[in-house]
Amino acid sequence: MRIHTLDLNFLNSKQVLSSYLVESDPPFLVETGPDSTFENLKAELRKFGYEIKDIKYVFITHIHLDHSGAAFRFANEGAKIYVHPNGKRHLVNPEKLIRSATMVYKERTYELWGDTLPIDEEKVIETSDGQIITIGDIQVRVLDSPGHAKHHNVYLIDDHLFTGDTGGVRIGNGPIMPAVPPPDIDIPIWLKTIEKMKSYNATYICPSHFGCFSDVEYHLETLRKNLIKYDEFIKKQIKFSDDYNTLFPIFKEYVDSFFTDKKVRDFYQFANPDEMNLAGLIRYAKVNKFDVE
Repeated sequence: MRIHTLDLNFLNSKQVLSSYLVESDPPFLVETGPDSTFENLKAELRKFGYEIKDIKYVFITHIHLDHSGAAFRFANEGAKIYVHPNGKRHLVNPEKLIRSATMVYKERTYELWGDTLPIDEEKVIETSDGQIITIGDIQVRVLDSPGHAKHHNVYLIDDHLFTGDTGGVRIGNGPIMPAVPPPDIDIPIWLKTIEKMKSYNATYICPSHFGCFSDVEYHLETLRKNLIKYDEFIKKQIKFSDDYNTLFPIFKEYVDSFFTDKKVRDFYQFANPDEMNLAGLIRYAKVNKFDVE
């Protein structure tokens, strides 16, 4: 089995967003990225001798558009799309996804994500926790993995753990950072998911931002510690203010403290923007009433 990291060159930036090609009979993908990077994905597949029509199965970690937006392109060519049961309806009818994205990104929505079109229901396959899906001679184990989103799966393929955003964001030699956008962030549940991922003793961890790493225990333990730090940060700050504009400069300075290289820090903004993370933390704090004495 060979696994290839496909660089989707999101916003003309390398090593920000990936899809993964698993060479089997037939070949399949983990993640599609957004429709806006579809041409880049096609070019990456061609490097290994494949066209879109050759991909018969796609595994989506979750339905956020940077992970699932181009899934309809593969479904239109006959591929089956595997997704968490809480995510299926949004692939079949993406109106809510589009509406939510437009509320956040406004006039930049199409530039960032491209088209988001519905997928025929029979081509979208719901997964279940612990399920093993066999493709050729390869087994894909499905792990329900809430914390970042309620509709999130992690996939264990051989000794590779494909973690979407539940495994955090790690670009090059940069830090391992939580991705905490609204609306589903639940840090206590996420910490349990990290322990679940640890229990499989994978050799490689492959977050969608970006690439595979061999220090799995270090990666997951660092993510656990940084999630706890984020939790402590928002619990402290929300006592003083829940106003986004008041908290943003404080949060930005806090995130700066995780980085030693400003260029690397700026690069992370493409994959894991502060604006979304603070909004997610504020919502998490309000849902859990951390702002109430």
